Amino acid sequence: FSRAKELAAWRAKVAGNWQGITFSTKSAAPKENALVGDRIPLTVMANLGGLSPEDIEMQVVYGQVDAYGNFTSPRTITMQQKVNDEGWITYFAEIVCNESGRYGFAVRAVPASDGLLPTFRPDLIRWEN
Repeated sequence: FSRAKELAAWRAKVAGNWQGITFSTKSAAPKENALVGDRIPLTVMANLGGLSPEDIEMQVVYGQVDAYGNFTSPRTITMQQKVNDEGWITYFAEIVCNESGRYGFAVRAVPASDGLLPTFRPDLIRWEN
């Protein structure tokens, strides 16, 4: 029963602080004509407000995009935390292009999951502005 109370308290903490998350991508623009094997490094600077790095997972949704900029077959990878500098957390990831063509990406924050709570709650997905 104590584990349920801990999860409820964590969920309330995350929900109460979620709007305080801010982040921006400090990386190259998406590739217009990627070749198989091309690598696109991504760096994100994030301020988590009242949350800790253990409370969130920073993800990159990426893949080929159509003429309208919509993903045709999106993939998702989790970014790795690199450094913590004066309240800012740096995350990094590298996209490896598995197909040639036009690639895009979008960065989002979601609550960290221990497997007991659903990761995707529409009110707890934060996309980069």
